[in-house]
Amino acid sequence: MEKKSDYRKAGYVSIWVGNFPVVMALRGYVRIDYEEDEPSSMFQEDFHLGRYTPELREFEFYENPPLEAVNFLKGASYSTSFIDAFTEKFAAFEAEKPNAVILLFDFQFPFEQRIPILAETNWIASLGSFRYNRQSRPI
Repeated sequence: MEKKSDYRKAGYVSIWVGNFPVVMALRGYVRIDYEEDEPSSMFQEDFHLGRYTPELREFEFYENPPLEAVNFLKGASYSTSFIDAFTEKFAAFEAEKPNAVILLFDFQFPFEQRIPILAETNWIASLGSFRYNRQSRPI
C-alpha cells in the first residue's frame, strides 16, 4: 500500500479548480467514504492527499462560471488574504472556463498538477498553496 503524505499545515490554503459536468459530480468527487478501513474520497485518492480535516474543506460549483478570479472565491473563508496570489495562478485556466473550486484550509499541498477526471473533457488542477490570515474576511 502506498504511503500517503501528511500535508496538514496551519496557515495555508490549498486550492484546486476544475471542470465538472454537474454539481452532483463535484459532490461525489469530494464525498468521503467512511465504510473503508481508512476514510477517503476520489479527490484524496487522485492527488494522494492523505488525511485532512473535512470541516476545513470548502467547495463550490458554478452553473454559470464567473469569468473573473475574484468572483470564483466569493464567500470563501479568509479569501481577502489570498485573492491576489489565487488570481495570478487562476489566469492560466481562465480560458478553459473552470466551473468548480475546492479549498482545503490548514493544508499545504505543494504541487501544481492537472489530471483528467470522470470524462475526458472534465479535469481538475491544483493551483498550489497560499498563506492565509484568519483575521481576513471573505470576498
